[in-house]
Amino acid sequence: MKKIMFYFCFVIILAFTMPIVFTNQFKTEEVISKEIDEKFDYGEYSEINLLHTDTGNIEKLDLDTYLIRCCS
Repeated sequence: MKKIMFYFCFVIILAFTMPIVFTNQFKTEEVISKEIDEKFDYGEYSEINLLHTDTGNIEKLDLDTYLIRCCS
């Protein structure tokens, strides 16, 4: 019985240590994030054209107005 328990424990330990031995050890490298100081000009996107599919009319809306209407 002791022999069976020894073999069982050996197989369990072997099953957990084999992946550790055969996998590649990845070295972590510190990534330095660079802040982008570019500012995008949203001036040309301040107005949108909204198509009403039921009537076919196109309504021009400010972006803020559109977001308030669709998100509320």
